Order: sequence, then structure tokens, then C-alpha cells
Amino acid sequence: MREGGAIYLLIYGVSVTFFLGTVLALGLLSLPRLLCHWTWLLFATYATAVFICRWLAKEAEAWLLFWATPMVNGLLWFNLVLVPMRGVTPSALWRAFGEHGGPHLMFAQVGDVVLLLMPPIALLAFLFWERRYLRAIFHDFCTQLAPGHVTWNIIWHMGSPLLPLAAWAAFFRTSLFSDLPQWPPVLDLLGVCCLSNTPLLFYAHLSTADMVGPAHWFDAGVVLWSAGRLPRKARK
Repeated sequence: MREGGAIYLLIYGVSVTFFLGTVLALGLLSLPRLLCHWTWLLFATYATAVFICRWLAKEAEAWLLFWATPMVNGLLWFNLVLVPMRGVTPSALWRAFGEHGGPHLMFAQVGDVVLLLMPPIALLAFLFWERRYLRAIFHDFCTQLAPGHVTWNIIWHMGSPLLPLAAWAAFFRTSLFSDLPQWPPVLDLLGVCCLSNTPLLFYAHLSTADMVGPAHWFDAGVVLWSAGRLPRKARK
């Protein structure tokens, strides 16, 4: 079930190292005043935690993937959509102020394509390659929810990206030398939440619609039951 090829794991490890290394090299000595810096920091933390838990704590990895993936995905789309639409791109900030803008602008020198596009592309690639494993996790967690909690779970997955964005606005955002100096309208925020997480949730519900009962996990994979079919066994 898990993608375990040598090339995939090499690309996975190099990508995690790149995101984490960029944070340590350019943003370790400054607060994340830029939304792109804050987004990169959280994504690097998320990716590193998932990578480590893959080998050392698979149960913790499942919890992290189920509860945090929509939050991180939405935050990446906030950065990709809101900064060009409502703010100032990192490259424009760097060209205008450079090192004179303070140490927190050092992160902006990486460039718009890398800062805005690379994190969501990397996450979407991970979701694609690990889709079978993620579907099993989604189905298993959803079957354990109480009937009254299903709606709240959907609300959480749709609206959770607002939490890290609000935390950044409350503690780090500044109107001086920032890539999102003005708070965007509520409709923009809700629109990005729907744009980013609705396709993920729709695919997850559609692809697990025929599955019944909890998943049965074991060392070599997981057994999933489909309505009206024989049990389907997924292996590594």
C-alpha cells in the first residue's frame, strides 16, 4: 500500500531536506513576518514530522495526515492566491528593499515561483503517490466518528486553514515590509478554503463510498471491506 521504491523515497527525503534546510538557512534568525515564510515554516515542519513518523511512529503519522493535511493544504493555497491578489509578491519586496528591509526579508530572495508554487506542488505530488494509503486512513478515521461528529469533521477540514493564518496575523504579521500587509476580505478567505479543500474531501468521500466497517491494519498492509464484494487486501 505504501510507496516504498528507492527513487520515490530518495525524492521524498531530498524534498523534505530542501524545505527544512531553506528554513534553517534563511529564516531561523528572524520571525516569520512574511506569510510565505510562515507557510514554508509550517509546511517544512509538517513534511519533516510525516517523514519521521513514517519510520518511527506510524499511528502518529496517521493522526497527523488525517487532521493536519487539509489545514496545511489550505494554508499553502492562501499563500499562493492571496499574496499575488491582495498583497505584494516576495520578489517585489526583495527588489524594492532587499537587505535594507531587515533580516526577515532574506526569505523573499528565494523567488516567487519557489516560495508560492513549490510547496503546494510538493504536497499534491505526495497526496497523489500516497493516495491509496490516505484513502485507507480517511475511511478508517471516519468510520470511528460518532454520527453527530461527521458534520463537525467536515467543517473542521474545510475551515482549519484559517487557524494558522489567524495565528500568523495575530503574532507575526506587520504592515511594514510584508507580503500581505492588509487583511483580506472574509469572502476571499472562505473562497480559498473551498477552492483548496473541497476537491480533496470530495475525492476522499467518493473513493471510499463503497467501503464498509473499520480497516484492519497489519504489518504488511491493510484489509478494506467493500459493500457487496469480497474483502480487498492491500499490500506494500
